[in-house]
Amino acid sequence: MAGTPAARPVIPLSLAVLPVLLACLLSAPVTAGSFRISPTLADVPPGASMATFRVQNSGGTPLTLQVTAKKWGQHNGEDILVSTGSLLVVPPISTIAPGASQVVRVALQQPRPKRELAYRVFFHEVPPPPAPGTIGVQTALRLSIPLFFAPEKTAEELDWKVQRAANGKLRLTAHNRGTRFARLTGLGLTAGRHALTQLDGPLYILAGTRRHWLLPEPPAKTRRLTLSLEAGHEKEQRVLMLK
Repeated sequence: MAGTPAARPVIPLSLAVLPVLLACLLSAPVTAGSFRISPTLADVPPGASMATFRVQNSGGTPLTLQVTAKKWGQHNGEDILVSTGSLLVVPPISTIAPGASQVVRVALQQPRPKRELAYRVFFHEVPPPPAPGTIGVQTALRLSIPLFFAPEKTAEELDWKVQRAANGKLRLTAHNRGTRFARLTGLGLTAGRHALTQLDGPLYILAGTRRHWLLPEPPAKTRRLTLSLEAGHEKEQRVLMLK
């Protein structure tokens, strides 16, 4: 962009349809060393209470896998993971033969609140005992998959603001006032010709939470900033005023 950005058309970004817009991306399995998992994001619709994952052992030796889940929240811009008894994982541990696959089901065991429930499901590789005489450190792979249980009623409201922090830098804040998560695949902020940040996703803002980013100090007398958002193939630009 050249100079101060002029008013630009806004392409609406619907948070409710983000999982649909990203279906092609999210249906692709994630590969971690010797095993693959699909889907890479589980979004359970209203009325359902179970998510299903498929784990494939793409290695040449048996794979022992342990599956756990934690409640996922955000506070002061940071992710918080807490142990929970509200999910049942079946099976919690299994051994998968080379080339074979295993179905893992995660079921919700509590009533749904008005806002969605967010969790992270962890797939841990349990390494075999080292062979006699082995020298070195064994590494175990772990993948984290987002799991959401959607509310009965969906409300969308994602607010953005930018302000000066105490150290002169900028503080960009996203406040999700809705009942559903927001998932961005890209975020950028510019002041005229100056790019202040360009972040690649996935970036999650959970329902009812705030997330913030500290950015470099803008050029002197900057008042008008352009925020660029991406969610899959959907793009949006907003003008934010710095006070």
